[in-house]
Order: sequence, then C-alpha cells, then structure tokens
Amino acid sequence: MAKLISDLKLGDKVFVINNFDCTFDIAEVIELLDNIIKFQCYLNNYTSYLWKYQESRHESSYKIVFTDENEAIEEFKSILNHN
Repeated sequence: MAKLISDLKLGDKVFVINNFDCTFDIAEVIELLDNIIKFQCYLNNYTSYLWKYQESRHESSYKIVFTDENEAIEEFKSILNHN
C-alpha cells in the first residue's frame, strides 16, 4: 500500500506529473510545516507546496502528485498513450 501524503517525512520522494507540459518528475520533501509539505522537483527545478492530504495521490489542474512510483509511471504511460 502506498504511503499517504500526510505521512511523508523529510527526504521522502514524490513523483509528479506536470499536466501543462506533460513531463514526469521526481521531487524530494525538503520542508515539513504544520499542514503543508514543501518539495523540490529535480528535472523542472521548481519548488512546490502540497497540503498534507490523507491520500497517496493528489490531482490538481496543473499537476498530479504520487507517493507510489509504480502508480505514477503507469499513469504517465496512460497519459502519453492518450496524447
């Protein structure tokens, strides 16, 4: 079972699909605040914030964040096949 976003710790990896430019990125949790997680993406080199959701996947209009690498890869493949 995938880790919940709310259970992420400093240094954990998350997997990000950017819906605007259809890229896949790996990010690292770099800061934990009361209700927010800050993570740094490697490929796109940007910092982003995420609420501590009680889910393993969170989708917004511009990105999808996963805690499970395999789930993220399968979703990205599916997106590529439909474009």
